[in-house]
Amino acid sequence: MDMCVLRVAGKHFDVDAFIKKSKLEPCNVYHRGEPALRTKPRKYKCSQSGFTVSVSNASWKNFRRQIGDAIQFLTKNKAEISRLKKFAGVEAVVLDFPTFYNEKKLMQAYDFPVELIALAYQLRIGLWISEYPDPESKD
Repeated sequence: MDMCVLRVAGKHFDVDAFIKKSKLEPCNVYHRGEPALRTKPRKYKCSQSGFTVSVSNASWKNFRRQIGDAIQFLTKNKAEISRLKKFAGVEAVVLDFPTFYNEKKLMQAYDFPVELIALAYQLRIGLWISEYPDPESKD
């Protein structure tokens, strides 16, 4: 399973046309109107077209490594991400960092280093943290 990913989406984004000429290698592609893959029952339809690209395969618990991998990814792919941002129909481009939410902890804090924030700002992309239930925190 991919950990940190670059998420790209847009209601009128021709995802296939972009991918055909892109150096980015999607791990997931979806099209507006198709059944959403991860919903059960699969009655929900995608409201946008888009794709995800693996940025890091570091463990969910290794947030620091995900950050380092993201900095390398953005640095290596600046030109292609800039092209992507200008592509017709693209509405959202974000780096999504998955983490576990542990109800047993009083609080959790995540910080993004200035280098990552500066790259994201330069490329005009968002930073997300997606929290999922921690399977190890079950009683």
